[in-house]
Amino acid sequence: MMNRLMFVAITAIAGLLLASPLVGLASADCGDKLVGTAWNCDFVCSGGETGEECMEFGHFSVSDNFDMYISGFDGTDGCTCGPKGSAKHPSFDASGTFDCTETVYPSSTQGKRNGNKLTAQYWDFNGESCEYACTKLSSSTCT
Repeated sequence: MMNRLMFVAITAIAGLLLASPLVGLASADCGDKLVGTAWNCDFVCSGGETGEECMEFGHFSVSDNFDMYISGFDGTDGCTCGPKGSAKHPSFDASGTFDCTETVYPSSTQGKRNGNKLTAQYWDFNGESCEYACTKLSSSTCT
């Protein structure tokens, strides 16, 4: 009888712990993994341009989620993490990809972080597109 009560108590506690919001803290969304980081990026564009820029993620008062600043551009992008699932059962801010939209110039960037590497694609309303290959900087800012 005592063993049965102990088993029921342990099972109940384990169930409560698994349902606890603390379990969700272990899996951060892409914004949690990007905010406070800066990246040295090489890029190549469809118009033939190549170069290097710095990409920084933080809270710069553009988006409710997180924002991206790219050196050499006038504006800051508002960002969100991509969704997972389907239209019937979406899970927003759940994927490892990020989507950012520029506030000054009609353009968008989509990318993904993989450890100390980040890849991204950029496109604008004129049809220009660029590919980015980035390496994480030890500093959290581009300056």
